[in-house]
Amino acid sequence: MRKALWVSAGVVAVCLVWGIWEEVRHAGRVWPGVWVGGQPAGGLTPEELRARLQALAERRARQPVTVRAGRLRWAVTAGQLGLRVEGEEAVQAAYWVGRGRELGRRLRERWDLLRGPVSVQVRTSVDGPRLAAFLDEVSKAVHAPPREGRLVVRSGRVEVVPHRDGVRLDRAEAERLLRAALLASTREVELPLKPLRPVWTTERLQALGISRQVASFSTYFPPDPDRAHNIALAASRLRGLLLPTGSELSFNEAVGPRTARAGYREAPVLLDDELVPGDGGGVCQVSTTLFNAALLAGLAVRSRTNHSQRDSGSKWLSTAPLALAARCGCWCRRCRSCPLLRGW
Repeated sequence: MRKALWVSAGVVAVCLVWGIWEEVRHAGRVWPGVWVGGQPAGGLTPEELRARLQALAERRARQPVTVRAGRLRWAVTAGQLGLRVEGEEAVQAAYWVGRGRELGRRLRERWDLLRGPVSVQVRTSVDGPRLAAFLDEVSKAVHAPPREGRLVVRSGRVEVVPHRDGVRLDRAEAERLLRAALLASTREVELPLKPLRPVWTTERLQALGISRQVASFSTYFPPDPDRAHNIALAASRLRGLLLPTGSELSFNEAVGPRTARAGYREAPVLLDDELVPGDGGGVCQVSTTLFNAALLAGLAVRSRTNHSQRDSGSKWLSTAPLALAARCGCWCRRCRSCPLLRGW
């Protein structure tokens, strides 16, 4: 019995001496049997392991990646896309294998090291802001807005100008694919695009069945660069507007505020029966022209405000009642098959 106790005590003493010797021998170094990123790291100091992982990070960052989106192509590196190697995290994890504060865990890890290698993975991640900056660049490069189909009048006939589909980057899916490719060290990535359809497609315009011009009206104005600019700007806001059955058009909403910030210039305007300088001078002539064209087309005018004077620019209104001159504020409701408004 006493012999067995002495043997046991001897074994314990030997284990303690061996353990102390191992602690001293590997003090400040990774324990033998620890592998980091598929490479043995036993016996390395944290500084040596850190330098090794830094070299790994640099190699990974230089890895070329080809990114395609439609017909465009980018040749970049993984580092430019935001790939990061979390080297310090791996250094700390490797160094503390077999050195845990809990004695039981420490002994288990030491036993595992005696039985075979213990692997520590080197985690990689992606820098979100850097990846987002690259996706911003791709998104701007590939984005093509759709072109609305239009109705135009040629020699009294209405023709359809075909629409054109646009395209944009599928941002969410593109980010997911790039992240997965970077973490898997994939060399080529194809980013998905999404089509952009206009509101007025060729098919939708053709379905309206509009084949001829129902009405038109013209007014004239003396040569004045600022007034001509304002008239052209206001008319451009009306060009191609469509009024489906039952819809309404507000001239003020379509043309927008007559301010310098909106692009309008100062030109003569009627105020208290006098011509005075004001922003947007000439826009009222556009509303008068539109108002009379709407009347000739049989559209219902819900609201309008007449000028205090007849419009000398209209060859009809110069001898017509004041009620036929519309100031800036005309509401038209479409109740017949003529949805086309055309501004010059």
